[in-house]
Amino acid sequence: TLSSTGRRPTHLVKRTALPGQLDNEDQDRVLASLCAETAAGAIADLGTYWVNSVRRYALKGSPYLRPPCGGALTRLVLTREDACQIPPDSECKSLAVEVTLRADHDRSVCDFDVVCALDGRTRFFSGFAHCVAVKTGLRFDGVVIPPLPMSLTEREEMMNRYKAAKQRPAIPVVKPLYGENQAPDTLETQGSFLHLTVEEKADEEDDQLASALSRSSSSSRSIVVPVKEACADAGPVLADIVRTACGLMSGCHRPISKVSSIEAELVPFPPKVALVISAKVAGRNEVLVSVWASKQAVVRARVLFET
Repeated sequence: TLSSTGRRPTHLVKRTALPGQLDNEDQDRVLASLCAETAAGAIADLGTYWVNSVRRYALKGSPYLRPPCGGALTRLVLTREDACQIPPDSECKSLAVEVTLRADHDRSVCDFDVVCALDGRTRFFSGFAHCVAVKTGLRFDGVVIPPLPMSLTEREEMMNRYKAAKQRPAIPVVKPLYGENQAPDTLETQGSFLHLTVEEKADEEDDQLASALSRSSSSSRSIVVPVKEACADAGPVLADIVRTACGLMSGCHRPISKVSSIEAELVPFPPKVALVISAKVAGRNEVLVSVWASKQAVVRARVLFET
């Protein structure tokens, strides 16, 4: 579901059904991993739409007159709501993830708000995410993104948040070594079509502009990035990271506790690449996880648990 206060949508809601018959311990782990996976997918969808949204009107020589490019998640920070109480399993049926484009930075980064709600009303996790535009192909070179109209006050507020995010301590890398308190595993990602169809009613101004540019005016706008050339879907990898962290914390005979925050830093990586995930307990309530593609750490994550 897409919505917008202007001409181009800046808000996306992605819903998914929840598995039933889970005990309280499994329910929390499943919901936390599902929040990370669904949020990553929603950010990629809305980011992909936005970075391609002005191609229809781009003139010769414009940096936006280019083949379709993909939106790649580079940072995700989700924090559990303090007052969140998971309803009984019989009452919890769906997860709704809302992502809202709030700002653009350095002509290269989309800044999103993220809210994960159970049954669309109980806020579970919330936070923010960053996404960049990348070309298709093996290198995933970055490209410029369209600006988001904002007031000076809004831009200053979002710039301060962006600077604070960049100043957060870097997530340490966990080398893929087998040893005590580590849970290495090998997994294979599956790339997915970054495909989004936006239904918008073309108004008279749209028709006039399209006519002046010798472009067709259509109420259905579709953007497709070829799956074989697009970067991989990071959602399933983030879900594996959360599950790995939960399993490692439990395996170290720590008291079972709930996931309180998920933070990940990512770089684009190709689909169907062999990945190695390595994790370690870094403190009483902290698990660090790194995902490696060959010799490069493509994802670094920190999962915190309630004490």
